[in-house]
Amino acid sequence: MVKVEKKICDRSIHGEVPPRLLIITDDEKDREIISGVVEENFDVDIYNSTFKDNNLEKIKKEKFHLVFLDVSDRNKTGFDLLKNIKAKNESLPILIICKKDPSLELANRFIPPDAIDYIKKPVTDYELFFRLNMYFRFFCEKKPPNE
Repeated sequence: MVKVEKKICDRSIHGEVPPRLLIITDDEKDREIISGVVEENFDVDIYNSTFKDNNLEKIKKEKFHLVFLDVSDRNKTGFDLLKNIKAKNESLPILIICKKDPSLELANRFIPPDAIDYIKKPVTDYELFFRLNMYFRFFCEKKPPNE
């Protein structure tokens, strides 16, 4: 697993409100990989969720800085949730997880305006680290977009 000497995104920047990351996936392995990389390298709070949870309410209540959203499920629940999240809060950054490289049509539809980027499955700790590192280095000093 990737590990840095000093954790990225210092909580002291945010005082009482540390950066928050929401992971929405029914895939336990992906949840473990994402949580593991984040816990080892980034000083942020992690919230795990499945599609059975009320994610829109959770996002409204908790004020997240970034959402990982799995859009790989067969019944398209992920894409529906992506649209619903963006309808409620268009400035919330969402990084989607998909089974393979999205088609050009899919990429043009969702990346942007609805997602900031995507990671294809299987999720690897190296790719995840570099995507998160880029995001948090540029954005962790900002307030959550839904605050």
